Amino acid sequence: MTKSIEILFTHEDEDNFSREIRAVFPYVAFIDDVYWPTQTPPSRASITDCESKFVLIWNRQIFPKLPSLPRKDGTFHGPQSGMVIQFIRPVPKDNELLSGTLSAGWDPANFKMKTFAEGVWKIVKKLTPKKLDQINPDTREVTFRSADIRVGNDAYRWCQEEKDRYLRFYNSPLIYMRPAD
Repeated sequence: MTKSIEILFTHEDEDNFSREIRAVFPYVAFIDDVYWPTQTPPSRASITDCESKFVLIWNRQIFPKLPSLPRKDGTFHGPQSGMVIQFIRPVPKDNELLSGTLSAGWDPANFKMKTFAEGVWKIVKKLTPKKLDQINPDTREVTFRSADIRVGNDAYRWCQEEKDRYLRFYNSPLIYMRPAD
């Protein structure tokens, strides 16, 4: 089973997301990157405590230990799916916020992982109630309402503060979005 969604979060949105996940799943840790300096994952209390663009959301109650594979450079590679939820963080770039991705893949027979992933998706939906419009950046004309991307409240606010700020899909330079008023 797999799930994936594009997300626009600021650091404040990431902090709120971390708090909400830990409130529902108290045994969660946030792993800073998919490459580790030791076999022990570098776990953090919040997404905002991580330095990497890649954060793994790990429910230690389901999987008390994560496997890792040694790499030639002496570091270790941890799992990116099956046992964790991968969060590729959004990237602020000048007057734009480029989307990140939340994704998970797991064995459908693993009911605990399914429950965890679905719980995290519920939290995302709760924290991203606002709607976006895809626009033409030259004319600012609305081309359609965007339903396939989630935007955090602070990212929405950030974009509204200045008329020349945009929210964008990370891998699609032609899609510009603004808050739907």
